Amino acid sequence: MKKTLFILIPVIILFCACALEVGNIVGPAGGYIFLDRGKGSYDTLGYRYLECSPINAGIIENFETKNSFQIQEDINKAMTKLNSESKFNNWELPDNETLRMMLQSFRWELTRFGEKRYQYISSELDVYRGTTENTILSEQDKIAYPVGNVYIRPIRKF
Repeated sequence: MKKTLFILIPVIILFCACALEVGNIVGPAGGYIFLDRGKGSYDTLGYRYLECSPINAGIIENFETKNSFQIQEDINKAMTKLNSESKFNNWELPDNETLRMMLQSFRWELTRFGEKRYQYISSELDVYRGTTENTILSEQDKIAYPVGNVYIRPIRKF
């Protein structure tokens, strides 16, 4: 019995550590942590963690019918609302690289939604679609002419 227990405890600890490593760690704002740069990086980079918002902060409906001014207006409204109503006020849109990293980290989450739900916008106003088949998101996942709704999924650095 003791022998089994000594074997079982390390296996459980290893399993839990691996599960946390996948990106299921919830951050202080209630979103998932998708990057941990490691101890000491806060001093050199200004932040250690990247956390995505717990929900889509907003939506740009009928994206294809809007011009860049209208798109930016929708983004500004959503970001102002999130930063004023949230416990944290340091939310921002991710750049292209960070958005791709976030979508890659949460491919498992994308399986719950339909294909149109995959479309997210970056701070550079590029729209990316994450897929569950890809192992690495790239520039090929950028959508040239998005149709339908595009979602705003901010991040925060801390």
